[in-house]
Amino acid sequence: MNWKLTASSDDLNQGPEICIRRLRQLKAIVHGYEDGELWPLALVNVATCLEWFARSIIKHLIDYSADRINPDAKLLRELKINYSLILQAHVNRFSIGDIVAMSRNFSSYDEIEGTLNDLTKEAKLSVLARVRLSWADLMKNAFREGAWSQRTIEERLNTLFRKRNELVHGSPRHLAYDDQLEALVSKRELALFIHAAIEYMRHVTSSLAKFIPELRARSTYDNNVNQRSRLENSEKAIDRLELAILSRLAADPLHLEHFRKAQRAWRAWRGREANFQTTTLWGPEGSGRPAIFMGRETSLNMDRLRSLEGYLQQIT
Repeated sequence: MNWKLTASSDDLNQGPEICIRRLRQLKAIVHGYEDGELWPLALVNVATCLEWFARSIIKHLIDYSADRINPDAKLLRELKINYSLILQAHVNRFSIGDIVAMSRNFSSYDEIEGTLNDLTKEAKLSVLARVRLSWADLMKNAFREGAWSQRTIEERLNTLFRKRNELVHGSPRHLAYDDQLEALVSKRELALFIHAAIEYMRHVTSSLAKFIPELRARSTYDNNVNQRSRLENSEKAIDRLELAILSRLAADPLHLEHFRKAQRAWRAWRGREANFQTTTLWGPEGSGRPAIFMGRETSLNMDRLRSLEGYLQQIT
């Protein structure tokens, strides 16, 4: 069974749908398992999905509703970008929303809610904004109509992050004995965490669709074109590095042949790996699968780019 159900960085555009779907898969897996040794890994997966979900919402708010976000939000004022993100942005042609979203990590539900509320808190309401409901009002309505109260979801998800942080950053004593694993997180508690996360994501996506009606107009064709552009751009970057390496190895026939074989093998593996992963998670059919497949190939290209850059530096 594949337990690597963490949210993918392939495409923030489809982040909400991907995260909800993967949490539902994880819920089914947890229901069918009794092995407590797997619960800590599942716990981390749920928290990671929530973090990626929050980033995808930030991306949508900035890219599709720039006129309704708070320009003085803390997220925007304290924006920090590292070189790795700049490299990814260049190759993948990231939007402003992508860059801002990927610059932020979250360690609690309160941080996610605080960031979204701050980002949607308009300094000056426009005429259009007065006609529409605010983000806060939309979320209140969503929670009011949900099966679980806002307080219940808040408590569950804050506890989830606290346990995740303790597991990842605290003492590894929890991994020593089964009873300690049970003390960290039980199967029932894990199932409640997953359910709370799904409920929260449903409320947010429902509010997002009302907050940014333009999102409904996005088509599968647009998603495919967007991903195809990113894939082609990453392919060109790999081709440039490959030519540079071939030029460096021109006087070394043995290593030159080894490199060519390695590249051919990698390209064959990339296609099979992307096909396997997208088929496993999305099935062989579906209008959304091509974009997911191309996104996965782009992600694998990024890994190869870093590898080739390192190799080129060594032989230069």
